[in-house]
Parts: sequence; structure tokens; C-alpha cells
Amino acid sequence: MIRASSSDRIEPRDLDPILAEVTLMSARTELYLRFIKRRITSDFEVGDATVAEEVKQEHQQNLDKLLKHCLLSRSMQEVIGCYITMEEYYMRESVNKAVAMDTCERGQLISSMVDDIFYIVKKCIGRALSSSNIDCLCAMINLSTTMMESDFREVLCNKLRMGFPATTLQDIQRGVTSAVSIMHSSLQQGKFDTKGIESNDEAKMSFLVCLNNVEVCSENIVTLKKNLEVGGHFLQVHSQEILALLHTFLAHCGAGEVLEELLQL
Repeated sequence: MIRASSSDRIEPRDLDPILAEVTLMSARTELYLRFIKRRITSDFEVGDATVAEEVKQEHQQNLDKLLKHCLLSRSMQEVIGCYITMEEYYMRESVNKAVAMDTCERGQLISSMVDDIFYIVKKCIGRALSSSNIDCLCAMINLSTTMMESDFREVLCNKLRMGFPATTLQDIQRGVTSAVSIMHSSLQQGKFDTKGIESNDEAKMSFLVCLNNVEVCSENIVTLKKNLEVGGHFLQVHSQEILALLHTFLAHCGAGEVLEELLQL
């Protein structure tokens, strides 16, 4: 598959209104199908009042099958498939941009990409939640988890691999040598140059900020999972099986544990 040039790439913000419209369509579709199911089920309760329990179950199964495979449901599933692809693109492009624009102001304990990335992930999952489609929601949770466990973890891991500047005897020896060199250079130039010292301090601060990033990300993932568990109850579905599926799915999303492992390296 030929990759599109950078000039042909779609800006993530241009997809925002389209993604919002699709989730609204999905929510309206789910609402309509639930309305039809309630009306027909109420008719079954009257018409099947005297029939055997097996017949009632058969009628209910036929109704569920009809609603699941009707033209409206199949068409909406195709649209949701396209939505998931667009939402994944939106999330990955936005996260890559947040990483590329990462900055840390003096005195801050974490860098900007932590808040930016979790805002993006929360927005994408929240939008999927508003679709009232459990398959769509689980797909976005899965994509978000994969992104956190692989792409974002690799970014943090690369920063941690740089390591904390040594503070051992070897570091002291290098410091003395560097100080002598700085003083000698300063005497020649008539001014004191602290560039070498500042760069070492900046390296230490960068490492500590990265450690803080990992810890805060792990905490944010736990908070996000709790919010999703609560939000699942506000899905416009009344099936305990679907809510149980969501909770089970969230229980197996281990992005937080994967990031916590970085702190043990």
C-alpha cells in the first residue's frame, strides 16, 4: 500500500465533526432499535401469555436475530467500521503530535505530553461511549490500550534508557576535570562559562521528569478505567450481559501495569 505524502495527510481536527456525526447516528440507531424491541416485546407478553416458556424464548430469540441482522443494523455496523478506522487515525496522529511538541516548563514535575495524550485518549473513548454501541466502545478501548502499551511506552522507555547522569566517584572525577577545564577556559575568555554544568543538571531534570511522567500516566490509566466502569452504566442499554462484557474487557486492559513495569527497570 502506497503511503500518502505529508501534504495529502488529513488533519485530525478536520475529522472531529465527522466522528461526532457518526456517533450521533449510532446513538439514534440504537435508540430506535431499542424502541422497536420494547414495543414488540410488550406485544409478545400479551400474545404469548398462554403459550409454553419454550415458545416465548423462541419468539424472543427470533426478535433479537431480526433486529441484529436487519438492513439498518448491518448498514450501521459498516459505518461504525469506518468510524473506528478514522478514530484510530485521529488518535494516533494527535498523540504523535503531542509527543513531537512535548515541552516541560521550568519548575514543572511532568511534561506537556502527559496531559495532552490523556486528553486525546479520554476524548476518543468518550466519543465511542456516546455511540451507545458496545462493539465500538470495546474496539476503541482496545486500540487505546495497544497504543499505550506499545507506541507511548516506547517513547517513555527511550527517554528512560538515556539514564540518570552518574553521581558516583567516576562522576566526581569527571566533574573535577570539567571544572578545571571550565576555569581554564574562563580565565582565557575573561568570563565564567556554566554550560557544561547546566547541561548536566538539565539531563538529570529530564530523567526525573520522565519518571514522573510514567508514574502519572499509570495513575491516569487507573482513573480512566474507573470512569469507564461508571460510564458503562450510563450506556443506553439495559443488558447486564453487555455491562458484564465491558467490565471484563476493562479488567484485561493492562496498559497501567505495563507502564508501572518501566519504574522497576
